[in-house]
Amino acid sequence: MPLYQKTACRKQWGLSQRRRQNIYYKLDCQQPSGSFKIRGIGHYAEQLKAQGVLSLVIASGGNAGLAVAYAAQALQLKAEVVLPRSSSLFVEQLLLDLGAKVYRSGESWAEAQTLALELAQAPQAAYIPPFDHPMLWEGHSSLVKELAEQLPQPPDLILLSVGGGGLFKGVMQGLARQNWSTKVLCLETEGTASLHQSLAAGRQIELAKIEGIASSLGAKKVAQAAWEAAQSPQVYSRVLPDEQALEGVKQLLAETGHLTEPACGLVRAALVQDWPEIQAAKDIVAIICGGRTMPIEQLSL
Repeated sequence: MPLYQKTACRKQWGLSQRRRQNIYYKLDCQQPSGSFKIRGIGHYAEQLKAQGVLSLVIASGGNAGLAVAYAAQALQLKAEVVLPRSSSLFVEQLLLDLGAKVYRSGESWAEAQTLALELAQAPQAAYIPPFDHPMLWEGHSSLVKELAEQLPQPPDLILLSVGGGGLFKGVMQGLARQNWSTKVLCLETEGTASLHQSLAAGRQIELAKIEGIASSLGAKKVAQAAWEAAQSPQVYSRVLPDEQALEGVKQLLAETGHLTEPACGLVRAALVQDWPEIQAAKDIVAIICGGRTMPIEQLSL
């Protein structure tokens, strides 16, 4: 039995009427770890346990770490999560509450990863990358399989946020498996737009630093497989400012009752933009990917 749950896909009636479109929210904010991450990480963790692994190790200051902690608890494994020193005490407490052993190391994710890779060298331990692994993409592709069971017909457009590109790559795999020609709109904030800048340059770009409020989109460089998938003519890329992403969080809270993150609010903000790819679509799915790492106090920023 998978560690993730089949989540609701609900038509957002008010927004659909105002936009004269059929807009559906795929509510992965309902996942037990709080975000879509448990789809891929849970799938990979189950494979690792079957291979005799007893300890799951990750470097993450966000939702991937929470997914590893949840998966380890569910599978009766040990979780070791390495946070950059800049990570919030709020996130650390969430991890501790899930039974994870938490370390702090380095000023960046890359520096935290160094310690995580060392810990993963221990007997019966394994490192789980936050977004760049085929097992993760396979798990994330389950989202599209669920959409095929929940929607009356294939959507014209799927909206999702992009950090390292794991969700995007998984969705693209799922679309191919369903033989859908659905367009995909990749969304990033101005301070995290590694994919958008790469597409504009025609080559993979690594950001000098991550800026802004959408910290869970904080990958300086997207996965190679995601970059390759983004070359498809069915893929679009757009960028919005932090302020609109935060406003999207508030709108989602009002509409769904779920407090998500700016990375997720970004998708809600995009739905009301007058971009050609949105205007041309009749049936739209917005992936409400979730996220638990933003304290409610940040809504006042």
